[in-house]
Amino acid sequence: GPFEDVKKFLLYIAAILSFILPASAQEKLVECRIIIDVPFCISGSEEKHIRYDIDSVGLVKSLQDLRFINDDINTTIKSVEFYSSVSPEGSLSFNRKLGKKRLKTVERLVRKYLEIPESVPVTYTERMIPWDEFLLPAIKADSTLAHREELIKVISNSPRKSRRSRLARARGGRLWKVVKTEYFGLMRKGGAIIILDRVTYEDMINDSTAQVFTD
Repeated sequence: GPFEDVKKFLLYIAAILSFILPASAQEKLVECRIIIDVPFCISGSEEKHIRYDIDSVGLVKSLQDLRFINDDINTTIKSVEFYSSVSPEGSLSFNRKLGKKRLKTVERLVRKYLEIPESVPVTYTERMIPWDEFLLPAIKADSTLAHREELIKVISNSPRKSRRSRLARARGGRLWKVVKTEYFGLMRKGGAIIILDRVTYEDMINDSTAQVFTD
């Protein structure tokens, strides 16, 4: 009937427009953030602190995804930040050395997969012991953790440099053991934060023809 003829005509026009309008598609610049987390392992000697879980499913996928950035002509790297953190065990001087080693390990690992132009700003952040950045939020979020309120109080009300010693003394060392078992492994890490600009295209035809195809 007449309605079907009109619908066929509109579909025909939509098909023709689909070949014409993409040339006038709007270009849009979108900023993206990619985070690469590298979980480190700990053991008895200093050199073995630099082992990382290369078989981690998340890490393997993240690193493989970096290869696509190199080949994507619509993507530009804006900046890269490499970072590292350590757990509270060990002396301050030992942890500083450890943080630097992890930082270099992460950079070497990421650069194997991602080509970073010399013009791109690269920064390095040694987070040292991420008490406030990681530990406190994690403890506050875990309602099942033994002595949670006391842990929060000891850490929150102590200067950073004395948190370790006060935590070790509380309840005869039991609070230290709780936190060490539950959280220290996750504090031993490094990673990269990669900021990208990606060009996307908004097809002008989408809005004008969507109704035709949904009737």
